[in-house]
Amino acid sequence: MSSNPDNSCLGLIPGVVLLERREGSFVLNANVRIVASGPGADALAELLGEYLGIETGATTGPAIHLVCDKESGLGEDFPDESYELKIAPAEMHLFAPETAGLARGIQTVRQLLPAKFLPPGEAGRTDCRLPALRIKDRPAFPWRGMHLDVARHFFGVDDVCRFIDLIAFHRFNRLHLHLTDDQGWRIEIQKFPRLTEIGGRRPCTLIGRDTNRPRRYDDTPHEGWFSQNDIRKIVAYASRRHIQIIPEIELPGHMLAAICAYPELGNGLSPREPLCHWGISQTILNAEGETMGFLESVFAEVANLFPGTFIHIGGDEVPTAEWEHSRRIQNRLVELGLPHERSLQRWYVDNLQKALAPRGRRLVAWDEILEASPSTDLVVMNWRHSQGAIDAARRGHDVVNASSDFTYFDFYQADPISEEPIANGREITTARVYAFDPIPHGLEPEFHPRILGAQGQLWTEYIATRDHLDYMTFPRACALAEVLWLSSRRERFLPFRHRLDFHRGRLTALGVNAHPRP
Repeated sequence: MSSNPDNSCLGLIPGVVLLERREGSFVLNANVRIVASGPGADALAELLGEYLGIETGATTGPAIHLVCDKESGLGEDFPDESYELKIAPAEMHLFAPETAGLARGIQTVRQLLPAKFLPPGEAGRTDCRLPALRIKDRPAFPWRGMHLDVARHFFGVDDVCRFIDLIAFHRFNRLHLHLTDDQGWRIEIQKFPRLTEIGGRRPCTLIGRDTNRPRRYDDTPHEGWFSQNDIRKIVAYASRRHIQIIPEIELPGHMLAAICAYPELGNGLSPREPLCHWGISQTILNAEGETMGFLESVFAEVANLFPGTFIHIGGDEVPTAEWEHSRRIQNRLVELGLPHERSLQRWYVDNLQKALAPRGRRLVAWDEILEASPSTDLVVMNWRHSQGAIDAARRGHDVVNASSDFTYFDFYQADPISEEPIANGREITTARVYAFDPIPHGLEPEFHPRILGAQGQLWTEYIATRDHLDYMTFPRACALAEVLWLSSRRERFLPFRHRLDFHRGRLTALGVNAHPRP
């Protein structure tokens, strides 16, 4: 597919691969019908109808045709998300070889609406003109994700579904949900109810920065978790938009909330409550067979709730002091034939892979897992430095690049930081995100296919409200969306910024509290 991202006049974000303007416009109103053809197209026609406020069904009048056709010839490298959109004065056609392509094309149609018509149902109430054009489009990377931490600060079903709709609007296709941590356990596990009854509530929360001394705390309990019915609602909402959710259950570190609920999972200490400040608890899982049985049961319930291929098991920032000083752990190393404490990571991974492989699941873990030399079926999510992504790819792992140098959206995004809400880390501007290359410099071309893509991280130590979540996400997520969709075909930053200025009207119409810069 040739590169001709002439998106400036329409302000599409991410841009599209090929755009040809034509004469005239298509008038969208209540007389238009959406006509679906091909497997799975009906459901997406209903979704588009909800967005636009028009009905589906056969018509002899003006129509939007959604066609799912494997023989369309659009496939190329990523057939599941390729699409072609043709808008003429008399009708509109959206073609794709798979329903995921229709889902991406629907979001492009939404972006072609004048901003005032973006709230669901508005476009069908009066005449709304869409420009005549042809778009032929496909993504550069198969993994285009956003990450949301609901463990540090909990966000409920409505907020998560709204976030899903916003990332779908920018043609992302993954949501990584960080469900558990030292500060809270946020998913109901029916076999172990105390995980949420005890682990889902902390009595207070740190005020200000974690590095401040003395620490100060509020006196407000912070609690919340998703029931299994809540999870089903979120998964169904995401599935309609062809967003795959990757659940994360952290282990063997970042497990304080679980050990508070079930102290027998730990190494002899009996913590009473989840952590009320940020950072890393030294309390970690033990290596007993019963603990592995607990994990297998937890992941069995998680797998039943989330139908996607990938399940994330954390694996980062594991403090080994408890293991080093535990006589029982040292004996377990001998029993298991393991050379040192870090090799227990491999023990966890191997056992969970055996449990989940029959379900067709693949494990994902943060890049510290490389220290345990896991099997190459495990996907490595690189967050610390580019060498981790390079090493993982060279070893035969698929890699998701989550570099903290470019994709940590909980970091400050503008100077002076004294005028910004409290945040983590250093400054990552929208321009810096736009300069990100998911394929790390120095990785040999034969390993480039190992880089599945990338995702933006939203750790929520200092993000407690919907408005603040918007503020930290946008417009940086707009830049990442284009990096992942267009890759080397993207424009220089200045033309992108001009499109972003136009795109801000869309974000405003959708009620997004975006950061005002760049």
